[in-house]
Amino acid sequence: MKPRNFTQEVNQLLYEAYGPSSPETINLLLRARTIADESGDIDLSVQVRERLICADWDSGYAKHILESLAWLADRVEAGEASNYIHDLPKLYTRVVRMAAMEPDISLEQLHILRARERHILTLCRRPTDSWHSNLLIAIPCADHEGIASAIERSSLGPQAGGDCPACQLNECIRGHLLLGQVEHAMSLAKDIEEVGGGCNSAAAERDSMLLIPLAETQAWSRCLKRHRQSCSWVVDEGLVRSAARHVEFLVVFGRLELAERLLSHLLTRFRRTMTSDEFFEVMLATRLLAYRLAEDGRIDTELSWPSEGSTPGSPGRILIDDLKARAKAHLHRLAERFDQRNGNTSYGQRLLDHDRLNQLKCPPALADRLSTQGRHDRPVTR
Repeated sequence: MKPRNFTQEVNQLLYEAYGPSSPETINLLLRARTIADESGDIDLSVQVRERLICADWDSGYAKHILESLAWLADRVEAGEASNYIHDLPKLYTRVVRMAAMEPDISLEQLHILRARERHILTLCRRPTDSWHSNLLIAIPCADHEGIASAIERSSLGPQAGGDCPACQLNECIRGHLLLGQVEHAMSLAKDIEEVGGGCNSAAAERDSMLLIPLAETQAWSRCLKRHRQSCSWVVDEGLVRSAARHVEFLVVFGRLELAERLLSHLLTRFRRTMTSDEFFEVMLATRLLAYRLAEDGRIDTELSWPSEGSTPGSPGRILIDDLKARAKAHLHRLAERFDQRNGNTSYGQRLLDHDRLNQLKCPPALADRLSTQGRHDRPVTR
């Protein structure tokens, strides 16, 4: 009898599982994991689990991602997969970031992840008290004290996760904005840009975060510049939270048709892989757009509204009143779940604070004049 070729079977399943994560691709990876474990080949099992860990995050897959990470850490600590020890910190950074954005992942689970990460960093002989990792948990958990402490200890040097320094400092800007420290956020953004600004993703995310704060100071020309140089990039790269900021900017800038198109694209292309926190941000933008469309006299709009089960919906007309009601329902449900997990009322307060954008508008004549100075409806990337 011809001996079983475990490697060939696993590689075939990994090939079939290539592409965006879905229940089907995750099941293929789980089958590959079973076969790899049967083979007794540690390297093969590690290969499969790395794919699972790097799968597009969805709360339905969280169990498999967390289990795979723990398994890989166990093997490294046992000396059975020492070749992968230097890959672990970056994997932990990714999982910590995504796990904190799901209200179903408890604070206890997050602290266990962080403690395990510190142990892995010790094995790698790296600093164990990474302000960046602390910030990745503190921001979605609305831990204001933790955010302030991490920002105070931040620096323009790479942390254990391996992200570019500017990407890491963008989290400090996000933290400043969450704490209401807009001037500190602007000052830090200026400092980062004076030393190069970082990678394209760092620059685009930073531009996106500053759109609404700049709009609230009536700096419309600067807003439009940042929108133009980052919108296409964040959409192409699937930076959902940043793209939601562009929807909001287009609404307050008075370009409702463009806002509708961008929002529909986000819901069609990225709904399956959005974290709960990202979906919360998209629903904030959706609610703002719905209110402004109603104010503009619109009865309905065409959107690919997500159906149940985190699957994209089919394009179709939806009444503006229904759009407002659906966005409101999602927002209140998510805010309640996050606030219950976090033990505070931060998400509920963000809902209330966001209402102020209903009154934020660029004067139409100014918007028209600024738009003619460049191609507004075809934003360019850096």
